[in-house]
Amino acid sequence: MHIGRVAINGVVLYDGDAPNEPDATRYVALNLCGLESLLPVTPALRLAYPRLAALPVRHDLRGNFSTNDEAYSFALTHLMPRVNRSVGWSAGRTHVDDAGWEVWQGSPPEMPLLGLDVAIARSGFIFNLSPNATGCDGTPKTAQCRGSPHEAALFDAVMAGLNATTTTAAAANSKHLPAIYGWTEPESEYTLRVSAGGAYVLCSGAPNLSFWAFFAIAPDALHHAFGRVARRATSPPLSLQAKTYVTFQTNEGDTPKIVAGLFGGSWLNKNRGAVPIAWGINLLLCREFPSLMEYFANTATVNDTFFAGTSGAGYVYPSILPPTAFTKYVEQVQAVTTAYSAPPHKGASADWLVDLWNWGVPEGTSGGKWAAMIAKYGENGLRAFTIIIRARQLCFEIALVSG
Repeated sequence: MHIGRVAINGVVLYDGDAPNEPDATRYVALNLCGLESLLPVTPALRLAYPRLAALPVRHDLRGNFSTNDEAYSFALTHLMPRVNRSVGWSAGRTHVDDAGWEVWQGSPPEMPLLGLDVAIARSGFIFNLSPNATGCDGTPKTAQCRGSPHEAALFDAVMAGLNATTTTAAAANSKHLPAIYGWTEPESEYTLRVSAGGAYVLCSGAPNLSFWAFFAIAPDALHHAFGRVARRATSPPLSLQAKTYVTFQTNEGDTPKIVAGLFGGSWLNKNRGAVPIAWGINLLLCREFPSLMEYFANTATVNDTFFAGTSGAGYVYPSILPPTAFTKYVEQVQAVTTAYSAPPHKGASADWLVDLWNWGVPEGTSGGKWAAMIAKYGENGLRAFTIIIRARQLCFEIALVSG
């Protein structure tokens, strides 16, 4: 049986309803599906659907693992070396840990695994682990605030595995930092551990991302499309005066879910275009889902423009990134900015967003680290995402929307 160009080679059996089956078993099954083009199937599904029953069973995981720890140890040892280490996916589903405690991660167990398809299609590493080691106030509790030190350590082991060197072509490290799709709570702990592990968060939360990733467009098509938007919105060029400028802009544009959901439906509002609005996007989405982003560039009105937030190409805490990862992060931001932004008018900079932080330094980072990047990449630092300007030691944020 074939879907497009992908052959389904069989099934992985697991029993998600069995009371003694660890939560991690289903994620081992999903990793095998991505690696070997299989379907994850329970015995009940095979009984209900004859065509599933006709497919060969390539792996039967029922009874293989007695604990989550055993399942993740197997996955880290035997599957991590085979996966595409540029992609991880966090399920973020509340579950029961090996101590019998409920580990809250923000979403109930029955919540659909939106965005999982892109991790399967790219053979990424799939997991469901809490990043929260200590709980909300540093002490273990029940429900939402209980920490799980062992799961947090396994989370770190996943990050280390994604960044490990390998000579296997199929699992070779990407020149980019690993992207951790999916989500989990608490947000701060999640982003901290991902950043410390040398990766970045790309919260998916949207179905059919693999479908959007499938459609390629000409390499410079988005560059020219967004260039048209910028030129139209800044003609004639805006000349800043001693005034207070007010900008209307959206948030949450750093995630695939917001563009897949048409900015929460706001893009379809009949009044869109009546006033200037800057729509937040992540330029990484142009690289990952170009046809989806092309739609917005081609349907923008004269009052619609786009900006990219200070998190750059991927949600991270820059001060937490290891030195090598920090350099790769800045290079990644520069690369996507060069590829997808364009000057709004002749002789202008390609920057449509001007970000100024406290004392010219992004909040939460050391001045020396950023100064080194500015020295290497020029005054713009992170190119179209950031320009650091000192004006009487005061800092402002100005998003250029239109004249």
